[in-house]
Amino acid sequence: MPKKPEAPKPSKAEAPTYSATVTFTAQSSDFANVLGVEGPAAGGTIPEFGAPQTFAFATGTGGLSNLELVSPGTGQQAVRYYTDANGDGRVNGSDTLIFQGNPDDFTFAKLVQAAEATGIGRFSVGFDDGGGGLDRDYNDYLASITLSSTATGKANSGRGNGSEYAWIDGVRVELDPGNSAGHNNGGDFIL
Repeated sequence: MPKKPEAPKPSKAEAPTYSATVTFTAQSSDFANVLGVEGPAAGGTIPEFGAPQTFAFATGTGGLSNLELVSPGTGQQAVRYYTDANGDGRVNGSDTLIFQGNPDDFTFAKLVQAAEATGIGRFSVGFDDGGGGLDRDYNDYLASITLSSTATGKANSGRGNGSEYAWIDGVRVELDPGNSAGHNNGGDFIL
């Protein structure tokens, strides 16, 4: 008896890829600090007053990489991460402390989780370099982080249920916004 043709299997949405663009904003230290990444996303470094760097990571590897000072004498460093709701690179207004501690304990995966939980994909980060002992001022190296991604959520063939989005320059952008009729009458779009 001839075999029945199998129905095509629905394609799974690909896991999103992310990037974190890190920009030096200020410093107040007697040491020449350099920021880099530990883990698979490692690449360029950002010295004080240096050019921004973008670090790319996949969903499965984000938990293996973190930002940290890579200059000599910073083995006792500490860090604070805040949301940056207005994108000015400073801690003010409605910005919220989301992490304080050892840089090894706050990975890129946790950065994405914080963005998902708060709806904010821009962050301010402050390091205490520990060079003269930890003074807990978190102003030895300051940087801003902007999260971007490919489409996230579930692929839904334009059903308009609002579950597809991307992080674009730190802002969550709906790619398939839903409406009360359940149709988006025109497909996916990016503003």
